[in-house]
Formats: sequence, C-alpha cells, structure tokens
Amino acid sequence: MTSDSGFSDCQRSGLEVTQVRILVNQLGHAFRSALVLLALGLPLVVVGETKIYKWTDAHGHVHYSDRAAQKESSEHMELETVNIMHSRRDEFWSFEFDGREWELGHQQAAEYNAIREYVLAGQSVKDWTELVTSLYLKTSLSVQQYYEKFWINDPNCPSLTTSKIYETADTIIFEGKHGACGGYDPGEFVQRCSGIDGGILSLVFAQKGQLTSENRSSWTKALREANTKNVRSRVNVKTQSLPLHQLGSLPENTVSEYLETLGTGSTTKIGDIPMSGQFTIHLQVRKSLPAGTYLEAHFPDPSDFANKDIESQVLTAGETEVFFISPSHTDIKCWNYEILIYIYRDKSKVELLGTHRQYNQSRINYERIKDSMDYISASKAGGRCP
Repeated sequence: MTSDSGFSDCQRSGLEVTQVRILVNQLGHAFRSALVLLALGLPLVVVGETKIYKWTDAHGHVHYSDRAAQKESSEHMELETVNIMHSRRDEFWSFEFDGREWELGHQQAAEYNAIREYVLAGQSVKDWTELVTSLYLKTSLSVQQYYEKFWINDPNCPSLTTSKIYETADTIIFEGKHGACGGYDPGEFVQRCSGIDGGILSLVFAQKGQLTSENRSSWTKALREANTKNVRSRVNVKTQSLPLHQLGSLPENTVSEYLETLGTGSTTKIGDIPMSGQFTIHLQVRKSLPAGTYLEAHFPDPSDFANKDIESQVLTAGETEVFFISPSHTDIKCWNYEILIYIYRDKSKVELLGTHRQYNQSRINYERIKDSMDYISASKAGGRCP
C-alpha cells in the first residue's frame, strides 16, 4: 500500500527506523546512565532540565526547545513555559516498587518522548547503583520490530546481549547486560516494552555490575504485574477475507528448538448455523523437556487480532506429542492465521525457554456458507473465498 506521501508502508517503516537510529546515535552520550544510553535508545529532544519551551512562530508553526526563543515581535510570537510530568500521578505506568525507599530523580518530556528516572533514597541520577526508568517513545513500530531493531546485534555496543523472558502480541519482557559500552560502567537490567496507541512504553530496572537474584526475581515479577495508565493498547482492525490466489500455498510445518509442527487444521461442527470452527495444531516435542514444562498456545481471535484465545498444557514425564484446539468462532475468514506457542519452565511463567510460531490457513469464509451441504461443497471445491 502507498500512502499520500508517496512512500509505501515498508518504506515509511524503514525511514522511521533510520531516523530513530540517527537520533539515538547523536544523543546517546547526553544520557547520564548506561541504561538510558544503551537500552533505552530513546531519542529525547531535551535532556537535563525539568522544563521545555513551547513557542509559535509567525507562520503558526509550534516549536519545542530547551531554550527560550528570541522574540522578534511580541505580536507574532508567544513564549510559554511548559512544566512536564511534575508528579508521580503523571507516570504512564502503575507499578509497585520493591519495598525500599525510592525517589524521583529526573523527569523530562518532549513532543515525541518522555522519561522518568527513580533512584534509591540518598542517591542521584549522577551517582546511582540501581535505577528504575520509565520511558515513552512515539513510534509506529511494533514491540517486536522495536526489539529486533534496537536490541539485537547493536553495532554501538557489541557487548550488549539480551534474552526474552516473557512475550505476548504487544508486550516483551527481557533481560540484558553490557560490558562498559561508551565508557560507562558494566551493568545488567530487566525491561518491559508494551505497545500502546501511537507508541511504546518501557519500564526498566537496572543495576550496575551484576543483578542480584533477589532483584532479578522481584523486578521481573513487578514488570509483569505493571499496568499502563490512561493509555489504550494498540487495537488491530478486523481482517477481511483474502481471495484464494492471494492466500498462497498451504504454510509449511515449522520446526523450532523444542517443537515441530506435525499438522494444523480446523474442526467444524456440521449442522450449526451460522457455521463455527476451531483451530487445531498437533506438535511433537523435539528436545527433552522436563515434566512440569508449561506450554501456552495463543490462537488468533478472527474478529479482533488484538485478542488471543489462550489454551495451555503441562507436560508429563516422557510426553512427546501435544495437541491444542481453540474455542469456536463463527467469523473465520480466508486468511493465514498465526498460532504462537510459548514454552515455560513451569506454570509460574517466570522463565521462558522458547517460542514456536506456525501459520494455519483457512480457505473458507464462514460468512459465505449457507448450510452443512454448502460447506461440504466448498471444501470439495478447494475453498470458498471472495
């Protein structure tokens, strides 16, 4: 698809990533902490003060700056001091600290981003051992795109490594560490990124040196239980059926580190009007997994991809095959539906071992089926799509 600007969606995404990277590279050394420098890759326009200036030029264009504009004419330009995020109630996240005494050490916001840094009592953002950072970045990137672009193989910090702990459609929790990149002290951190309308929110706990097991455990739990405030999660639009020629061939069965897809499909109850169907996936365990391993299947909701139907199973000793089936839906369309399997160490879901991704193709638009015989006829014909 091409927008009014003449750029395709893919081109626009690429331009945005390039622009964000340029800003990150230009402003990286302006951040005081290794966490903000590395992680957080946040292209803050203003750093170091607790307010910015907003002014309107003679042509009616609004500008934001860290210093006051020179008034050429009071008739054409108004200068207004804007205090940003002046209390805890302006925090985007609702979360619990770890019982110790924390203080707001720094806050700053601009048109496209915002940051708040919390330090332990008696410490400062210039001299800290542990740091909690809340960030907002205005972007059209998905959480997965953001993670892949800025957290994997970062050329600006070769020693930076990350690994996912938890993942859903619009949230990723991961831990990472770096070895003195950019002249900063080595450190480790756990971070959550969640997609909202128009951007991404991040909440991070960082510790200089090595994360203690107590901090890793308590802050991983705090990040998972945190909620976003006064912002809406991204909502995907309803899908429209694809024509048969656009569906492509049937998706291949995928193989991941721990699982292999043996087959996918759908079950349909003949006789129901309107017709309803359920997605199915049959999996083989490729790699030895201990008893108690927790598998969670995220099936798509055909009416709204922002929602997921979640089914789960606990592996027993020696179990080598697993079968999942989704709830029934009447609005299945001609589409390649994504099924995600999350593999956790146990039901606590603290440790994510891996994921498995499989597409399940539907060649029948259930809204076009009149009755049971019509469904059988459509199946024999190879599908019923627009």
